[in-house]
Amino acid sequence: MKKVALLTVLLVVAASAAITITFPGGEPTTVGIPVRVVITSDAVDNVDLFVNPGQKTWAYPTEVDLTQTGPTTFEYDDDIEITHPGTNITLYASKGAEHGESSPFTVVEGAAAKWQIIAPGETADPGNATNPEGKTGTASVTAGEDGNYNIQVCDKWSNIVSSTLTPVVSCTDSFADLGTPAIGLNMFKLREAKNQQTITVTGGGLAQDFAKVKVNPCEATQLLLLCPGENSLPGDNATSGYPGKYGEPVDAFLGSLYLVEIRAVDDCWNQADYDDPDVNVFAGTENLTAAQQYGIDNGTTGKIVDVVFKEVNRQGEWIDAIGLLGLRTDYSTKVVVQPGIDSLLTYFVPPTVPVGVHADLYAKAYVAGDPLEFGYAYPTLIEGPAEHFHLSDTVIKIDEGVGSIEAWADTVGTYVVEVTAGAQVKTAVLTVEERPGVTVIPNPFKYSAHGDIPIKFSYKVAEQNAAEVLLLIADPYGNIVYKATYEKGAPEADAGTQEIFWDRTNSKGNRIASGMYQAVVKITLTNLSTETLKKNFIVIW
Repeated sequence: MKKVALLTVLLVVAASAAITITFPGGEPTTVGIPVRVVITSDAVDNVDLFVNPGQKTWAYPTEVDLTQTGPTTFEYDDDIEITHPGTNITLYASKGAEHGESSPFTVVEGAAAKWQIIAPGETADPGNATNPEGKTGTASVTAGEDGNYNIQVCDKWSNIVSSTLTPVVSCTDSFADLGTPAIGLNMFKLREAKNQQTITVTGGGLAQDFAKVKVNPCEATQLLLLCPGENSLPGDNATSGYPGKYGEPVDAFLGSLYLVEIRAVDDCWNQADYDDPDVNVFAGTENLTAAQQYGIDNGTTGKIVDVVFKEVNRQGEWIDAIGLLGLRTDYSTKVVVQPGIDSLLTYFVPPTVPVGVHADLYAKAYVAGDPLEFGYAYPTLIEGPAEHFHLSDTVIKIDEGVGSIEAWADTVGTYVVEVTAGAQVKTAVLTVEERPGVTVIPNPFKYSAHGDIPIKFSYKVAEQNAAEVLLLIADPYGNIVYKATYEKGAPEADAGTQEIFWDRTNSKGNRIASGMYQAVVKITLTNLSTETLKKNFIVIW
């Protein structure tokens, strides 16, 4: 008798702990349509939601909090959505050992809401409330190869719905072959290798979708020769004459280095992994000195091949490249060879700068008295500590007779740079001095001794006039109490030693308090290099 009573109590407790689920306004019928649900429990205040059979994540939200409605009762009374169609399915709630299930119901897919494109490497994941995007995986294809792309119209939870719409498809790969897109499987071919190409599907007023596809190059099948003035055009399938690149080769000049880049590429002109220890550039007429040879490593020389033409040819020389392992250019490139440079000037502006301040290194080249239309000059430091000397580029590009790069040094010294253009060699000298400071007079300023005389700040502007001089006065906390700006043309911005006078008042015209201050003079030269001078000083009233 006692055992029967105990069993009865246990059954009552178990029944009271069960989770119940009801739909007061009617059961769900359509994916994505909110429906009111009441979930009650006398044991837990939070439950996870699934759809049976299979405890699938087809309910949104996937977890809900129950509000306490009595000493031991909890309830959730709000909307949910079923995210996947199904027949005789149920809403299932559980937490730990507690669980409950609704009566069976049937749900159909929702209204057309968005496009979906599934690219190679991706898998559709319809109705998963934890994955609103509706797909998984990483899209990846090989350049120039066909790939299957599944385009569908879906409801808001990525379930396919029937539609007669025609998708509008675009791609960031301008050379992609997209054919005539339609709902269902499509064969697309992407050509430009890139970490991410984006295919966009729109149309019919539906939300658009994207496929972000990594396009990998194929194996290397040929060499691509790029002359100055030319740029690579990976994926190209439209250019006639010189496919895989765009731009016109600039003229070469007799005796001058002509910089040619060689890349290993696939059939779609994408740079491809390839190793070749020896690549040679040649001309059919042998109008080249022996070009310096380099090996190709992972699709590029890593350096530019140095080519020098031996004879003038205004009709143009046809040049090619071939590797030791057999790859060669698919076509020849014509380069016009002009008479050589016969005059070269090179110099620094300004010729003297403080440590860390930039100067411009100029090169001017002439052919038969006329400015060189386009070419290159090559600077090399021949005197001075190389570890402290810097150039903004290793090549000076000459356009309409003149070109320049920036130079600067980290330490005091005289730096001699040799500049070569064709057969012409000239030198330029840059003198680097100690960085000047700013002098404050009087320092300290004492009113009892100096009266109303202004404080004078002295500083030096390099030989090149300044574009701007900025004076800042800061208190010990970094607050700016005074600011003055002097632009190009003002005496304070002229080259040489200059002075600024200050009456010890702040920007509002009020006298500053006694204390320590810092003067900051920032000088911006016309070549946009800057130097900042600082000096602490004291004011005592």
